[in-house]
Amino acid sequence: NYYLGYRCYFGMGSVAAWRFSQRLAGIIWTLLGLVLTAWMFFAGGSFRGMDTMDMVWKAVRCMLWEAGLTAVSCLFINTIVAMNYNTKGELRRRKE
Repeated sequence: NYYLGYRCYFGMGSVAAWRFSQRLAGIIWTLLGLVLTAWMFFAGGSFRGMDTMDMVWKAVRCMLWEAGLTAVSCLFINTIVAMNYNTKGELRRRKE
C-alpha cells in the first residue's frame, strides 16, 4: 500500500514495479540486517574492560556505519528499480 513499505519514485508507477521494489528491498535489508547484527554482536563483545566514554564512542561509530550502509543500500535499490522500470511503472525495453 502507499503508506507502508519501501517507496521510491520509479517503484510507485505500477503494481509490478511496487512488488519488484518491495521484494528487492526486503532481500537487501534482510541480508544487511544479518550482517549488522553479527557486526554489533562482535563489537559489543569487545566492550569488556573499556572505559565508559570509549564504549560510547565505539557505539556511535557503529551507528554511523549502520546509517551509512543503510543509505548506500537505499541508493542501490533506487538505482536497480530505476534501471528496470520507467516513471509510469512500465518495464524498460532492453537494447538487443
